[in-house]
Amino acid sequence: MMRDFKRVIYIDADTVTNRDLCNLLDLPLDGCCLAAVRDFGMAAAYYQNSNVHIDGRVVGINEYITSHLGLSHIDNYFNSGVLVLDIERIRILGLMDQLISEIGKKPYWLVDQDILNIVFEGKVRFIDSRWNFLIDNNGIYHLLPPELYASYLESSLAPNVVHFVGSAKPWLNPKVDQAYHYWRYAAKTPLYEKLLRDIRERHPSTLNSQKREMHPGLRSIRSSAQIIGYMLFPIGKRRRQKRKAILKFVRERRF
Repeated sequence: MMRDFKRVIYIDADTVTNRDLCNLLDLPLDGCCLAAVRDFGMAAAYYQNSNVHIDGRVVGINEYITSHLGLSHIDNYFNSGVLVLDIERIRILGLMDQLISEIGKKPYWLVDQDILNIVFEGKVRFIDSRWNFLIDNNGIYHLLPPELYASYLESSLAPNVVHFVGSAKPWLNPKVDQAYHYWRYAAKTPLYEKLLRDIRERHPSTLNSQKREMHPGLRSIRSSAQIIGYMLFPIGKRRRQKRKAILKFVRERRF
């Protein structure tokens, strides 16, 4: 596997990068085979004791992690969306063969990620969660232990890589957490207008909520402006509060 390379960075497609990934190439791995970020979502589901369906059975996450996967603790479970792989060390230890042999042994919930966690347990250097910031799709991260939850909150302020895990994607729904990172870059591409049209077709309520009839061209501009405004100034963010304060100041000065 990639015999011409000593180290490789892997990244999922549903991510947005805000910093140069080359910073990870010189990251000390301290003898480990890979570097990764702890999986906030899996950890929160573990502490919530959620269930998963495996081979026709309903299994609690706690049992799935410890019994089915054989991991010593949920704290060792990492997300495979961003990985720094020491290819040379993996090859020397013969772990590629082990990865392949695990595929057919049993059914898995998150197949590739689960297998990676089995084979590399104890061989992972956990890195700053800003390098793989996992959005809170299900609103359960508050169930994390205080230390992990604090790490999540801190990472949310300035993530290096935003990972839109699960089914919630910003190109399908502009209200997804951290969506403005995606739209900030999308606005610089030739596909931006098409992306806006696609969003408007999926969320027609922005048009239906208008009380007065207006010219179709103005309606399109207004609807698109609303979408752009939400992306650039998401609810609950500091920049939205600053925008409100500026608009209020301008109105007061005018009147």
